[in-house]
Amino acid sequence: MVKFTAIMERVKSAWVAKNPEALRFISNTLIEEASLHHDKTLAKVSLLCYSLSKIISKIHFKKQKTWGEFNKDITHTLSSAVMALNEGNGDKFTESLHMAELAIHVLDKESGNFATFLMDKARIKQASRLYSLGRSLSDSADLTGAPKDEVMLYIGSTRETPREEKDFRGVNLKQRFSTTKTIFGGEKNA
Repeated sequence: MVKFTAIMERVKSAWVAKNPEALRFISNTLIEEASLHHDKTLAKVSLLCYSLSKIISKIHFKKQKTWGEFNKDITHTLSSAVMALNEGNGDKFTESLHMAELAIHVLDKESGNFATFLMDKARIKQASRLYSLGRSLSDSADLTGAPKDEVMLYIGSTRETPREEKDFRGVNLKQRFSTTKTIFGGEKNA
């Protein structure tokens, strides 16, 4: 439990400092560790960090009437998680993670900006990351709790295109046509 205590102290510090980069770094590090050890708790903390980093970086969340209360609740919940780990109380730690997720869901629902909630996006995003690290789709979905079909759709929509295709981005149609004709032996100018 010492490792989790240090992790949660870093998460709390990053939250209190309102440092989205630190939270994202912790999130990515934890999802890689979750992949190596097939650890759902590490994955859950990774999802929490990812969501909190998004909340900090989006101005519309801070403009909500409930921001002050949410900020206080998350800080308290993270403190409770650290305390639970120091006491060796795994059930209380798990409950703290659940309470943080619930608070995020409520804030996200109140913002009403998106059809998909932050924690659901975090599940899909981090499942995709696990998949890119070599985990199977099933394992990736299982570790994060993301629906496989949504992970597949996300992976398909964000997959890197081959380098040759990327070279045409930002090139107008006339230039593309001219290049194609040159490649296939047609006239140089269209």
